[in-house]
Amino acid sequence: MTPRIGRHGAARALIACASLGAVLMVAYVDTERTSPGPIARAHARIAELAEGTSCSACHGGWRTTMTSACLECHAPIAAQIESAGGLHGTLDAQAGRDVVRDPNACGRCHGEHHGDTFALVNARSFALAGVADPAQFDHARIGWAMTGRHAELACTECHTHADAAPLPEGAQRYLGLERSCASCHEDPHEGAFARSCAECHVQTTFAEHVPTGHEKHLPLTGAHGAASCRDCHAEESPHSLEVLAGGGARPPSRGCADCHASPHSAALLEGAARLAGAPRQKSCGACHASEHLAFRSLAATMSVAQHAFTGFNLEAPHTLAEPALAQPAAADSESDPAVGIACAACHDPALESFVERYPGRRPLDCAACHSDPHGGQFRDGAFADADLTGGGCVACHAPAGFAPHTFDLTQHAQAAFTVDGAHAALDCGACHVVPEAAG
Repeated sequence: MTPRIGRHGAARALIACASLGAVLMVAYVDTERTSPGPIARAHARIAELAEGTSCSACHGGWRTTMTSACLECHAPIAAQIESAGGLHGTLDAQAGRDVVRDPNACGRCHGEHHGDTFALVNARSFALAGVADPAQFDHARIGWAMTGRHAELACTECHTHADAAPLPEGAQRYLGLERSCASCHEDPHEGAFARSCAECHVQTTFAEHVPTGHEKHLPLTGAHGAASCRDCHAEESPHSLEVLAGGGARPPSRGCADCHASPHSAALLEGAARLAGAPRQKSCGACHASEHLAFRSLAATMSVAQHAFTGFNLEAPHTLAEPALAQPAAADSESDPAVGIACAACHDPALESFVERYPGRRPLDCAACHSDPHGGQFRDGAFADADLTGGGCVACHAPAGFAPHTFDLTQHAQAAFTVDGAHAALDCGACHVVPEAAG
């Protein structure tokens, strides 16, 4: 028995058939739709697009969007978006748009169907990307801060086809350049340097050198800042620029003593190195800072502990006026037991020769600095002390001061005049009269 279709069922069936017919008609009309206008010359050169009937190739099909269709042909742009680099890869942050998910993103900036003379990249494209003036484009946005001479160049000096209308077949407007200096400039090193040019050169001029990272080995300040690269890195030397910038193994970094001869004794150098906790050849910085213009700079300092390694302890009466030694501008300071003695009192800055200024005196060699009130009477004989180990001046005088003397009867006997009997009770002044100063 055939079931009967009610009035409502028949109506629904009729509506369904009518809807299907409408969809099929729309589909038919859509497939017959013609282009709203001629496409740009760059696209018209492509055979598939030349007739203007393959809309889905650019606008997408059932499962694709305009953006995905464009990126299928424009692989470099797709790579920028994938890596979040370049102009298109930074549009999210710059223009507040997600170019990957926006199905019509490409069409928003690059209009089409305006004829073969229409520029797909134009001022409006840049404006929508957040660039008000393409000529002033900030290259730091794409990872390269362009400064110096580069900032003075016109776009076309690097991007040959920046203003081309239309773009020549096979050419790229802005892509395709390398950030390597050698891609535009002749390499004077002929490929010998494996390091990038920017590690030594700035964008202002090749003649100016700024060795990036040199402070890890030696800050280029003071006298080192005035030296040329070749002064320290001569050709064919173990530390030549070619060796350091090449792809091979780097030599060990050098210390001060590897380049500069030291006038100091081994005991001072070793002692200062121990105090500094550094290898001997790299311990000079404990007294000589890299910003000094010379080793004998007025700013060079030496601590009391370091001075002891010279063999001369700074004890009374040679106590320092300051806890750290500094070289005064003039030797006009005199010893004052109450406040100590200035460095220049012993080391006259006016003496140019290092040996003259720092002769390496021994602590008990009083005559090296002080005049002899005895006129040399005790230079020889019983009170002489060639080794300066306890005789000489300190046989009669305490190291901390010449007065009062320590000369006693035992020592007097060594002077070939034994003092005994009634003489022993006399004061020295009874026999040794000090002449009065002439008025």
